[in-house]
Order: sequence, then C-alpha cells, then structure tokens
Amino acid sequence: MKDRTCRHGAKQSAGRRTSVAFAATLFPTCVACALTNGAFAPLVSGKALTVPRSPQPPRSVHNAILMIVGPSAIVSGEKLDVHITVVNHGRHFILISGLVPSDYLFPSTWCWGPGPAYTRTTLFRNAPINFAMPQAGSVKRSGAMPGQRHRLRIPINFSHIFDLTMPGRYEAQLAGLGMVSNVIKFRVSPPNLKPRGAALLPRAGAAPQFVTAWGKPRRGVQMGAYWKFNTNGSRVVRVRMLFRVVGHAPRSVRLCGNPEVDFAKFRLTGPMFKSVHALASPLARIANRPPPPSAYGHWLSAHGGAMKASVRWKRYHLTPGKIYQYWRPVVLNRRYDLSVPGPYRFSARLSGSHLTTGTVTVYSYVQPRSFNRPLYERYIDAWKKKHGISQ
Repeated sequence: MKDRTCRHGAKQSAGRRTSVAFAATLFPTCVACALTNGAFAPLVSGKALTVPRSPQPPRSVHNAILMIVGPSAIVSGEKLDVHITVVNHGRHFILISGLVPSDYLFPSTWCWGPGPAYTRTTLFRNAPINFAMPQAGSVKRSGAMPGQRHRLRIPINFSHIFDLTMPGRYEAQLAGLGMVSNVIKFRVSPPNLKPRGAALLPRAGAAPQFVTAWGKPRRGVQMGAYWKFNTNGSRVVRVRMLFRVVGHAPRSVRLCGNPEVDFAKFRLTGPMFKSVHALASPLARIANRPPPPSAYGHWLSAHGGAMKASVRWKRYHLTPGKIYQYWRPVVLNRRYDLSVPGPYRFSARLSGSHLTTGTVTVYSYVQPRSFNRPLYERYIDAWKKKHGISQ
C-alpha cells in the first residue's frame, strides 16, 4: 500500500484505505494521526496561528484525549515547555509521528494573559511563519495501544511563540488532530533586580577572549560584554557585564545593583546574515535590523524613569590587574523579541557615563517553526569550527 499524502485535504494517493483519519473540523490542519491496524497518514503543512478569544471546551476524537502539562510558574525571560500526551481510551492503535517537531501535529497553540484581563497573548514575530512540509523519511512509526498513553518526545515551547515577558497570570491550551486539550494555568514572575550582596565582585580567572568584547577605555576603566557559548544551545540569551582597570591607578564605577538601571542605550541588531537572499522572504525583511521590544521592553521604556529615581547609588573601587563581574546577567530575550533564530550583535553603555562595551555576537537558539534545517545552524557550525569547539 502506498502512503497517502494530503495538503489541506486536497490530495490523496491511490490504494486501499485501511485507516480512519481524525477529522480536524475546528482547525485548518490536515490529518497527522490515524486510528489504524498498520496504515499511516503522513503529516502535512499547517497554517499561521489564530487564537480564539477564550479557552475552548476539551474535545476528544474516537475516545482519544489530548493532555498537556507545564510548569506552574516561570521567571520573565525563561522558557516554558509544554509536554504533550495522547491518551488512547479507544479500541484501536493510534499512530503518531515521532521524529518531527510537535508544532506540525498541533499548530493550534493558544494562550491568554496576562491576567486579570486574560486577553489573547501577543504572538512573537516567529510564530506566524507557516510550517514546511516534512521531508521523506522523517516519520517514525510510534503511537499508543488501546488503554495506553503516548507522550511526544518534543515539547512545544510556548515562550518561543507567545510574548510571556510581562509578569502576571496566563492560561494556555493546545489543539490539533481534531482534539482540544485541557487548559493549563501558570504565572510569570518578575525578575529579581535586587542584589543580596555587592553588585560587583572579582571574577575568578580571565574572561574567554572569543566571547568577550571590550569597549574603549574611559578614564582608566574598560567595560566588556561576555556571552557564554553553549554548544547544546541555550534558549535564554544572557550577557554578563565585566569591568577592569586600564593602567596602574585604582578607579571606581557607580552602580545601583539594578541591571535595568545600571545599563542603558542597548544596541541589538539581528539576526545577522550575510546572504539575506538565501532566506525565506518573511525572514529577509527583518534580518540585519534591530529586533522589536517585547512587552516587558515597552514597560521598561515607560517606567524606566521612575525605576531610576527610586534606586540608591554606590561607588565600587576597582583594583588594577583584576576583572570584575556584575552580579546578574542581562537577559536580552526578556527585553527584545528574539524569537527568530540566528546571530545577533549586542553592545551596551553604563548609565550616567560614556563607558560602553564592545560589540559581541550572541545567538538565539529558539526552535524554528519550520522543518528543514535552518540557515543559522550553518553559521553556528562554522563558528564552532573557527574557535575549535567540538561538535
């Protein structure tokens, strides 16, 4: 029997039909799962996200229910992975693909918040990009026997789809394959901006040269931006600020310990690609440009003056020959929409001075909402090879 291929219900191959497909009557998604005794209904492309005004009642198909679970709370800027389980209460085996991102199976990803208004949560700019067709050989036969459950290996990261940077209460739901899941509730907590001790402490050892960008010295002090390269791909973009004395005389810097106040005039551009024409048209329009602020970034712009007026400043003395590290990293994906994967260029200035960092290249490792290997991974592999980092 030949596998059947469908694009939004428009195509079917010849052959004897031996499976009963899930009818996606509520969503613009074709069949990605089937009740079968050995037959298979392959995946197809999905559409851009549309979020209803409020959560929908749970819906099962052929005694199969969709269950999701996630953390009850995260800090603004952190990731929120939602794990997916299909529970089979029916009499037939459920066949589900196991080697493709869960976005293909469940493109109807919904989120509301922050509360108490619970309006539809703003989508990040990477979310509306349509899915791509999976390549041949990308599907693994897996599923759930009658009376069993099947947990998908790849969770859906809601923080890569929705702007979850503003603190508050949220609700989320998943739909696809004709099913509607339960509703999960979680809280986004504000970041900790008050140090328990000193805001600046000596760093043990030297900063790695290829991930640290030092700016021009000002009055004997030099500030740098340090980004820890993670070969496994960190989904949260954290940048450390470093200080050192250039010369033989001790110097000092003024800090309050609140990273949102101590560092101003952020410059962030990206994703940076040399060959923009090689990218898809939605990405080509936003490449090599400043990313838009997140909801939290807009809030900082409106309340930065009041926040700055409420802090207490302190002088920190720097000794020549030492490198000093700021107590807390600056989380860039909390301030900006970094949902488009790729390399970004970043620099910052110390508030109330002309002291700036150098321009450091950071990477956003969010999972792209397309199946084919994205172009930015080639840049990462080349970067690892250049700096001698093992794969």
